[in-house]
Amino acid sequence: LWTVQLKGELQRDEFETVEKLLAQCLSGEIANNDLSLWSTYLDYVRRRNNLITGGQEARAVVVKAFDLVMEKCAIFEPKSSHFWTDYLSFLEQWKPVNKWEEQQRLDMIRKLYKKMLCVPFDNIEKMWNRYTQWEQEVNSLTARKFIGELSADYMKARSLYQEWSLLTKGLKRSTPSTLATANRNTIPQSADSLDYSQLQTWLGWIRWEKENKIELPEDVLKARIIYVYKQGAQHMLFSAEMWYDYAMYVTDDSERQQILYTAVLANPSSPSL
Repeated sequence: LWTVQLKGELQRDEFETVEKLLAQCLSGEIANNDLSLWSTYLDYVRRRNNLITGGQEARAVVVKAFDLVMEKCAIFEPKSSHFWTDYLSFLEQWKPVNKWEEQQRLDMIRKLYKKMLCVPFDNIEKMWNRYTQWEQEVNSLTARKFIGELSADYMKARSLYQEWSLLTKGLKRSTPSTLATANRNTIPQSADSLDYSQLQTWLGWIRWEKENKIELPEDVLKARIIYVYKQGAQHMLFSAEMWYDYAMYVTDDSERQQILYTAVLANPSSPSL
């Protein structure tokens, strides 16, 4: 619903209102890590930084925003192909004015491919084909070297995405694009009508992440697991079990108290919370 409201304000060019809303929902105790919400932030940054009038300075601001969204949620989200495609297209549309800028553009595109193709996400195979073709077009002599360096990580990420897809088959993650599309299929259901098969799928995904098959460093693994917990709590808002599991995972006492406080607001009659 944050996203729906923000998109409405952006359509009316209410930038001050958008800034206040973004500050509310993307930072502080209720900070949200949803990719669609952060993508709306990205839309706002791009609207406020016109590349035609702002030039290199505006481009740097937008790239910084893309990188922020990438680190906050895109690298953790298996359904993130639209983000990667958007970022890649933004860099490819850059028209350098000299050889230094052209080399900088190529370096940034290659860096993005390396980041992207090491994480499991939808359409990873198409992105790999796009990458190998791009390397060949840039320099056929060095293409084999760069492709070879990335091949093993890509194969592993592709395999893990296929495994995740089977594990989460049937998981409902639709969200309303407008208030008119808000219905039982796009918003969390009450505890009385909770689909426990959905809850078990969420908890199964979390257990899968804890196995750390991607072999992430401890701090990155924790951030990834927290991402999935927040997604699960967003979609299973009225599930006390989801909230309790999330609260017991975190080690910081104040963070745990905040999670339990929010959980009780959503589930005031739950004895376990």
